Amino acid sequence: MTTNSQWTYQGLEDAYHKAQSLNYIKDPWGTRLIRWGYKHMGKPFIFRMEPDKAHSFTVNNCDKLSHITPFMTLLHDVTNNADASLNKTVMGLHYKNPYGLAAGLDKDAQLITILDAAGFGFTSYGSMTIRPCDGNPRPWFHRYPDYKSMGIHAGIPNQGAETVLAAADAAPSPYGVIRHASVAFTNTSYPDGVDGMIHDFTEGVKAVMGSKADVCEINISCPNLQAGKPFKDPKTVEALFQSIEENVQHLKPVLVKMPNATVDVIDSITEVLTSHDVQGLALCNLQEDKSDWPEASGELGGLSGAPCNKNAVEAVRFVRGKYGNRFAIEGVGGVMDRDDAMRIQDAGADLVGFVSTLMFNGPQMASEFKTAYRGALQVLEDETWSSASVDA
Repeated sequence: MTTNSQWTYQGLEDAYHKAQSLNYIKDPWGTRLIRWGYKHMGKPFIFRMEPDKAHSFTVNNCDKLSHITPFMTLLHDVTNNADASLNKTVMGLHYKNPYGLAAGLDKDAQLITILDAAGFGFTSYGSMTIRPCDGNPRPWFHRYPDYKSMGIHAGIPNQGAETVLAAADAAPSPYGVIRHASVAFTNTSYPDGVDGMIHDFTEGVKAVMGSKADVCEINISCPNLQAGKPFKDPKTVEALFQSIEENVQHLKPVLVKMPNATVDVIDSITEVLTSHDVQGLALCNLQEDKSDWPEASGELGGLSGAPCNKNAVEAVRFVRGKYGNRFAIEGVGGVMDRDDAMRIQDAGADLVGFVSTLMFNGPQMASEFKTAYRGALQVLEDETWSSASVDA
């Protein structure tokens, strides 16, 4: 069986808790400063805005800051907690750490440089489509602080693959962040049905394969499109990947963004993907069933953040248990704090993607996750040495 992962169970969550008690968890001073500043100044300011306006304001201003090279150098220096022990080889690529931005926030590739400076291991931009897309009617976002969640009904707005990829390819990343370019089919009507969607999707994948992205993420699971969710059907998934393999030269690893669905649905899609040139899975997309979150039940779209976590962890654990290391896994969904990050890694994730925690807890979260991971690894190393001493 092909292997794209080196994952092994380590017991990171328990080790992290021991590291806390041993005072191994020590964030850089810049990380602590950003956390304090966001909690007391940034978050209150941003949360006074309407969510759609807050999204545009945040992304656009981060884009402006990323062009100030001395600021990027300072950001890197004050938050830097890089450590060789955090390095991972996943899908044949060298990640400096396993923590990164999941797709959905950086729709037009405006955040690559600033996230590189902030020490992210990877960053995802898009999802993009081969044709420019305005997305769904606004509002796109609803904020649910009690749920630690955002309601999302954006419908993949983006400037089109040509423009997004040109911006991404031009963005400097001197600290080596791995780039995931996420592609979907255009959110529009398709008179010729699934065949038109597959053609549109295939052209988008072809564009990504010709770019400087390191990974092509194929998003088959957006729940907010006019055409519905055709790629929950394994037969449609099979037709899509046959088209991609017949028409696109694979120049980089492929990661498939999976739906937030039952294990049976995820298994049926994964089984199809085993016979195709797919290296990884991102588990999972937005929470579609909102019956446990009544405040959100009247709004269109899926839920991000904490409501996604239970299904995401279960899906990661299931796929890792059944398919072994055939697929690399990016654990996505409700990774809000350090416990969540360690838990989804224990379940089987090689990489950990997140978005909502940046809004609710601050932009320093990648640094916090790295500190937790390094502390957990230190505990495991101590225990290995202790066991070796006893055996001797």
